Amino acid sequence: MPDIKRIEVATQVDLDRVLQKGHRPILIGNGWFRVKGSAHVEAWGSAHVEAWGSAHVEAWESAHVVARGSAHVEAWGSAHVVASQYVAVHQHSEM
Repeated sequence: MPDIKRIEVATQVDLDRVLQKGHRPILIGNGWFRVKGSAHVEAWGSAHVEAWGSAHVEAWESAHVVARGSAHVEAWGSAHVVASQYVAVHQHSEM
């Protein structure tokens, strides 16, 4: 089983490259990102994420997520989530 690395990305191009290599992207900065399929990403800072399909997003700090399809979102802190009907959203308290 390959070693999955957490790699910070600030652009969609970098996100796609990291996902293709099988690693977990950490979305940083104030960029806009689109994830789909079975991608699993973490969003930090002011990142904006649009999630489709069965994507899994962990949203931290002030990240903003719009989720559609059967996406799964975990929200921490002051993260903001807009979800369609079949999206699973789990809101966690700060530790």
